[in-house]
Amino acid sequence: EFMSALLNEYAQRQMFEVRPLPGSVRIECEDDLWRHYARDSWFLNGFLMGDNASCIHSIAANTTLRAPGWGGAYKGSKPRCVASHDLRSFAQPTACASYAKWLGGESFAPWGAFP
Repeated sequence: EFMSALLNEYAQRQMFEVRPLPGSVRIECEDDLWRHYARDSWFLNGFLMGDNASCIHSIAANTTLRAPGWGGAYKGSKPRCVASHDLRSFAQPTACASYAKWLGGESFAPWGAFP
């Protein structure tokens, strides 16, 4: 509760408007994070909450809840390949090009496009 109060007070002092970049992913609930970043469904199923207790905003009373959203903001996104691999010359410089055929848990969408 202290961190919530601290961050709210700090946010009130900000003099700029936060605008999401094109292609950004909206996170409303804890499950949105798991659905976006989990690459395998067997891993994901062990961590989903399946309720709205962790949501940032309250869910309206007349909202129809259905999987996989449960009131969250998840719309099928995955982490970008270029963001989840070390593409430096001594690490995995060709990972996104080499793995694209069989790597299903990542997005190969360009920056600015929804992943």
